[in-house]
Amino acid sequence: MISGPSYIRPNQSYLYSYEHQQKQIKKEHKNIMNIVTPYLIRVYHMSNTSTIIKQFSQQLETYLHQRYTAPLSYLNIYRARRELKLMKSIQFRLKKENYILRVTDKSGIFHLGHSKDYERKAEAYRQKTSAYIELEINPLWTVFDKVVHLLNDLRSKKHIRVWQLNKMMPKRDKVSLAYLYFIPKPHKVNSTGLLFSLLLLFILPHVIGRNTIKTHCLFYEYTNNWYFEIFRSINSAII
Repeated sequence: MISGPSYIRPNQSYLYSYEHQQKQIKKEHKNIMNIVTPYLIRVYHMSNTSTIIKQFSQQLETYLHQRYTAPLSYLNIYRARRELKLMKSIQFRLKKENYILRVTDKSGIFHLGHSKDYERKAEAYRQKTSAYIELEINPLWTVFDKVVHLLNDLRSKKHIRVWQLNKMMPKRDKVSLAYLYFIPKPHKVNSTGLLFSLLLLFILPHVIGRNTIKTHCLFYEYTNNWYFEIFRSINSAII
């Protein structure tokens, strides 16, 4: 991607239907505009209906159409079909045999392991550290209602502005609970005097917080000092 769009093979969704391509174009266009437009409004004080933003949106849509509908050579068509067939074959085998394929930590190599091995190591890690527990009930909507109520209360007392409320307000159709995720980390243990090494598997715990309710608020908590006390009260109320 650093080398620019000319380096990336165009029309990577060639084997998919026209409807699928159009959905991808709209999705990418929306994602980019949702980032660029608020930035231009906030930093350069542009209007949401300014000519520059409209021109950029039209040019972006045209460019995405070109990249998604560009004709391919016979070699690229053959390559796309071969890679799609290979990907589906791997997915089928992983699902059938209950294996997990993940990228390892830092080294970037792939590790293939059985799901039971991950479950066993994860359980051993939880028992050893006592840092995590398995929830018996789903508290997502209880937390969601508390956050919405507290944010509306902050707005009614004029502690935050409308755009800040909209920015921090969680979306019901997108929120999720944070969950514990383990990444494999291989270690080579060289045997003395022998020309081989043993690959041991360790797991690194990561908490995935994307699309969680508190994610919308954390940015303001650490970048605005006068918000700190407010969101300390929010966190304590949620917990």
